[in-house]
Amino acid sequence: MPNNNLYDVVIVGSGLAGLTLADTLAAQNLKIAIIDSDDLGKGASGVPLSLINPIAGKQAKLTWQASSCLTSIEHRLKRISRSSGLSFYAPSGILRPAMDEVTFDKFKKSYQKSFAAEDWIHFLDEDQLRSMLPKLTCVGGGYWLEKGGVVETPTYLKALLEVVQKAGVEVLFQQRALDIRVISDLWLVKSPFQEVHAKKLVITTGFRTKEVPFWNWLPVHTIKGQVLHYRSQSFLPWTYGISGEGYLAHLNGYDWVIGSTYEHTFSHEYPDAQGLETLEEKADLHFTEMRKHSTLIQHWASVRLGTPNRLPVIGEHPRLKNLYVFAGMGSKGLLYSSYLAELLADNLVHPASKLPIEVAVERFISA
Repeated sequence: MPNNNLYDVVIVGSGLAGLTLADTLAAQNLKIAIIDSDDLGKGASGVPLSLINPIAGKQAKLTWQASSCLTSIEHRLKRISRSSGLSFYAPSGILRPAMDEVTFDKFKKSYQKSFAAEDWIHFLDEDQLRSMLPKLTCVGGGYWLEKGGVVETPTYLKALLEVVQKAGVEVLFQQRALDIRVISDLWLVKSPFQEVHAKKLVITTGFRTKEVPFWNWLPVHTIKGQVLHYRSQSFLPWTYGISGEGYLAHLNGYDWVIGSTYEHTFSHEYPDAQGLETLEEKADLHFTEMRKHSTLIQHWASVRLGTPNRLPVIGEHPRLKNLYVFAGMGSKGLLYSSYLAELLADNLVHPASKLPIEVAVERFISA
């Protein structure tokens, strides 16, 4: 008698990692299910607006495999938008002002050392930057990145969900108290409401990956991030994302966000007064008057998962066959998710294919 609850791949988690992996695997003629103890994108993936920003940190370094990641996510965003008919992405670039003299000096050195040959990265002096956005705070100048942009993440997740469901992926939400175990070479994922069996199981549960016993040995850490969502009284005179002290972004000309806090020590997962104050200061640092002429709509918070080298972790468990992880994207979930999903999907279908050691589980296994 056939087992109708048997899948080639079961993905636990419906955030950016889980949905993007399902979308990638859907073309492989596999029977796939996504199972989640909550609803769509309830963790860090559900941030109101996100930047696709390929330059990271105050040192202004190009992120890992930036070109491949940008190509992959931009192609996927366009495809999902066409398929769903939803609009959620502006490939409008990133403006990165230096907020003080020390940062400006670091930017100059980074450009001369690493970016001068990149024709899509431009170093601007203060006059050039102010010609783009006169009221934006900057010291000395900064970067203009032609690639990258702004994504309304919840709408993207909704569109991605619709696309994977149309492709035949079964999605099971609100499956509380998940129990995961291996039985007779198959992985069992069981809740009080549902039971599925998987030939291969992938854990994509964000920071809650730490709570999965099979993966609690990974040397990962949690970072809380808070974001404020405002509505401006007047039309905002720019279209690109801004990366300065945190980030500032909008899509429709009126609704904008300021984010994010980076809290390595915290007592709960929820928005709080300290986060509100920190983000208000960040907003006022970028534009001294804008917040005064805007209404606070939402104060959002969630927890991200990071790794020692600030790169994600993907791949198969070193001892448990057919158990995989896809986690640790930190604040770069949108930038990394699509390319990493392609790498992991290829590894799932063709186990002999090697994952880059910089992001592979192997890097955490002692010799």
